[in-house]
Amino acid sequence: MNNRKEFLQQLLGKNTWTNTEQEWLRDYLDNNNLFELEEVLRQMYDEDVVADSSAADEERSRRMLGRIHQRLYKSKVKSMFHMRWLRLAAAAAVFIIAVTTAVKWIAKRSNADTARWQQVVTASRERKVVHLPDGSVVTMEAGSSLRFREGTNDTERVVYMKGEAFFDVKKNPERPFIVYSPLLKTVVMGTSFEVTDDSANAKVVVVTGAVRVEPTGFHAQGVVLHHEEATVYGASDFTLKKMPEPAEARFNKQRSEGRFVYNGTAMSTVVADVERYYKVNIRISDKMKNCLYYGTFDIHDRIGKVLKIIALSMKANLSEKDLNKTYILSGGNCN
Repeated sequence: MNNRKEFLQQLLGKNTWTNTEQEWLRDYLDNNNLFELEEVLRQMYDEDVVADSSAADEERSRRMLGRIHQRLYKSKVKSMFHMRWLRLAAAAAVFIIAVTTAVKWIAKRSNADTARWQQVVTASRERKVVHLPDGSVVTMEAGSSLRFREGTNDTERVVYMKGEAFFDVKKNPERPFIVYSPLLKTVVMGTSFEVTDDSANAKVVVVTGAVRVEPTGFHAQGVVLHHEEATVYGASDFTLKKMPEPAEARFNKQRSEGRFVYNGTAMSTVVADVERYYKVNIRISDKMKNCLYYGTFDIHDRIGKVLKIIALSMKANLSEKDLNKTYILSGGNCN
């Protein structure tokens, strides 16, 4: 199996779906166009799907087909191009029924299982710490979503996420912890790691322990990541790339611990951390980038407080541009 179309065909041909397969289909409908689904339906369901559609959908499609037929018989000149266009239009009308029915069918199959799931969503510029039933802790970044089961009796601990989140997983060798994101499946036994997945590109960074990462929905080659290693995955090339990522692991570790500690760290690194955590822009001179900074700030400190402390330590001037969320540290020295 090497593409989504084959995976859809396999799932739609089954009588029952696992919870994982239901979630994959939900995510597929939320984040992809339906061209592949239409092709699979055309091959597998055809008239059966049309027959199961609602009366409203049938009536709407009949009206569309009626208008097409009207144009067909009124036209005296029927070029091959025109005939092909009419056949395509008729097919499109029929697929209004097919796709609508498929969506309803998928939703009906999956709704029976939703009662046991909890969903957490973070708004823009919001962070949340979520304690899972098994004792694992998830720190969600802004604009992210997380779904997990309420109970702890399953043989696997499965969560579904989109966006960015840091996982500190409680060890339990008998119950693997699996994170499904739009593009990746990450399997761990007990570790801490960061997952970022926006459906176009995905990244996993391991802080402690080890994880296995593989593309979601495909039997493709996965990779095993250890301490301070990362992998990135692009939806366009379908490949996992493994690389060392100590700086990323350091950032995620300190963020999860609640404090950023700098003991002779280059100002360029400090500024990059503050920009990423607070989602702002900070400008400093080239001279200041190589200065070493000593200090600590708590993740609950406001951005204004953090920058005032940095400016005071570096003997720099701080100014702010509210419109673009841009801060400027000017002057200053390394002495």
